[in-house]
Amino acid sequence: MFFNCASPSCGRLGYKWISDVRRARKNGCLLFCSQACSGDAHRIEGTDEERRARKIAYDAEYRRKNRDHINAGKHIHYLANHDRMLEEQAERRARPGAREQQAAYHHEWIRRPKVKAAKQKYDRRYRAERNYGEFAGAFLALQDLQTEIDSQMTRTEI
Repeated sequence: MFFNCASPSCGRLGYKWISDVRRARKNGCLLFCSQACSGDAHRIEGTDEERRARKIAYDAEYRRKNRDHINAGKHIHYLANHDRMLEEQAERRARPGAREQQAAYHHEWIRRPKVKAAKQKYDRRYRAERNYGEFAGAFLALQDLQTEIDSQMTRTEI
């Protein structure tokens, strides 16, 4: 069955099975000609910063309105899990050498080439952001360019 796309930017004719169209109309759902049109219609307007600011304001208002409910839920979770958490903590303390075993496993894990490469990449980006702030991207691009130049030249050409 043919239908008009519900996306405000599209309005094209689409085709779906008649049962899909009837089900959508019965449930009050919108029909779109593609996933792209569906995404366009459901997109939240504004930049990332504006959306984050709206989310922060909403969360603060929700916490203010529902403080008693949130605290009651936290208290119920505390009562339900406190004894179990204390027992687990006591078991960890009772096992001699557990920390050393975990540390040895961690050191072996860190030595893997994939993890080491990811850590080097993260550290490089972190140091650039710490030292150069908003110009970190430019600094990293310059470093990459210098590395490429150095790889193309011999020691005597430098």
